Amino acid sequence: VVHLFDENGERRDKFSTKPADSKGPKSYVVRGMAWSPDSTKLAVAQSDNIVFVYKLGAEWGDKKSICNKFAQTSSITCVCWPTMHPNEVVFGMADGKMKLGQLRSNRALTLYSTESYVVSCCARPDGNAVVSGHADGAVYKFIFDEGGAGAVQ
Repeated sequence: VVHLFDENGERRDKFSTKPADSKGPKSYVVRGMAWSPDSTKLAVAQSDNIVFVYKLGAEWGDKKSICNKFAQTSSITCVCWPTMHPNEVVFGMADGKMKLGQLRSNRALTLYSTESYVVSCCARPDGNAVVSGHADGAVYKFIFDEGGAGAVQ
């Protein structure tokens, strides 16, 4: 269950997360969450190989619904949402891949692949790059270019 609090620390709303398999058991762990730049959506990274994007709405009590699903072949380990890319969420995976979930097409593209479990990821404050930390101690930086592609450093 995700609980939502206001600026005064009072719980104002809540909603339940869903398993990747709607008929399956709730035997997953939420590995990370990231707000959309406008705070109307929340990306939830789960150990059952999926990232759900929930539309929360702009007001307390608005209906919560899943607006995007990014099912994968490996467990999702972390998620971040770059501010300059409001229609793209970035997530890391246990198999070492960093992916870009495109909200408009509901497709996930591989930004880059490594051989090591992705432990963490975060977006640069200006929203034009992400970094990922890996189990082997490596840190990778991906800088978005103006065309939406980018380079790994």
